[in-house]
Amino acid sequence: MITTAYVVEEVLRNLPDFPPLVIGAWVGLRSELLLMEDLVTLDRPVVF
Repeated sequence: MITTAYVVEEVLRNLPDFPPLVIGAWVGLRSELLLMEDLVTLDRPVVF
């Protein structure tokens, strides 16, 4: 799966609000993520 550093930071910021089971799932999921650069566009869709 592909994600960006912004998304990872948001997950880490919100993890304390969830039960320990979710934190364990995140640890497993995180190792499967491919980090890509954040792209910023102004009122234009980004298509890959």
